[in-house]
Amino acid sequence: MEKNRYKIFVISLKENNSERRSNIESQFFGKYNFEWIDAIKGNELKDKSPHLTQDAMWLRDGQIGCALSHIEAYRRIENDNLSWALIFEDDVKIVGEIDFKKIDDFFIKKNESSSVLFLNSNTFPKEVIQMKRTDISNFYSLQEGRPLLAVAYVINRKAAHIMLNKAFPILTVADDWDRFKTYGFVDEYYFQFPFPAKTQDFDSQIGYQHYGRKQKWKYKLSRLPIIGKIVKLLTTNDSQKSFKIL
Repeated sequence: MEKNRYKIFVISLKENNSERRSNIESQFFGKYNFEWIDAIKGNELKDKSPHLTQDAMWLRDGQIGCALSHIEAYRRIENDNLSWALIFEDDVKIVGEIDFKKIDDFFIKKNESSSVLFLNSNTFPKEVIQMKRTDISNFYSLQEGRPLLAVAYVINRKAAHIMLNKAFPILTVADDWDRFKTYGFVDEYYFQFPFPAKTQDFDSQIGYQHYGRKQKWKYKLSRLPIIGKIVKLLTTNDSQKSFKIL
């Protein structure tokens, strides 16, 4: 394999973030070569308007910073002339095998299309992702549904190039993949299933809470340690059960 055909990027706040960075270091050092992408703090942007389209003015500071951080990852792919990159957020937990040779072979075949391969996924509440087997074992194509995640995915150069040039200024949150496909930024979505990555149980750094009295009540309860665990258990999807193989 030619040098720097792909890279691993980990998005993480640089300061006051030792627990999350230790999470990555304990899993990756000695096993994966990776590069940090210092996450952008949305609340430190003096003027947010140049970074946002009119439709995205509702985004909170953390969501803005998250979207810009993923855009920076796409910029690295373009600047480094990579064929693809694996992008992690710092709350990821690796629970299965990541076969880089298989991923590389897969993206060689998908060279003409803008493609994303999810190593973990969630979806909107009560929705089901429908997948179809491909000719590569454990790789499935999206048939129906709206994937919702940014914690662990692979994106090829063509998709990164389009996202870099058309998803900025920011249109929506970083994991709104259904909208990116609707806009024509990504041609195809795939999953490695069972998922080799999941999300660690860290408090969100985005600071997002849903709008509405009922959602705000749930959010406030979730800040209480014991009740928060109960609320999370009752309201969080089991991603392995939210997928159907056709």
